[in-house]
Amino acid sequence: MRLSSSKEGFKLEGAYSLDNLLKIKSELSHYGFEGNVRVDLSELKSINAPILSLLLEMRRHTDSIVLYGGSEDFYDMLRLYGLEAIFEIE
Repeated sequence: MRLSSSKEGFKLEGAYSLDNLLKIKSELSHYGFEGNVRVDLSELKSINAPILSLLLEMRRHTDSIVLYGGSEDFYDMLRLYGLEAIFEIE
């Protein structure tokens, strides 16, 4: 599990568990969230509730989040839970 940031935005990599999520959530205040934030999902190993929770927490810190690189299953899960309106999908 890894969350990295760069000028281009954030990248989620690996698999996330509840323990990972709590650690990352506590570190989110150290990241700068300005304007539209881009999140690369191409290296995620699994799709689960902790990932959705992390993305929702990130969304609370910014005006808009653009998700890209995710699998069709991931975007289907967003639609299933009615979250597609909260994020921009590229």
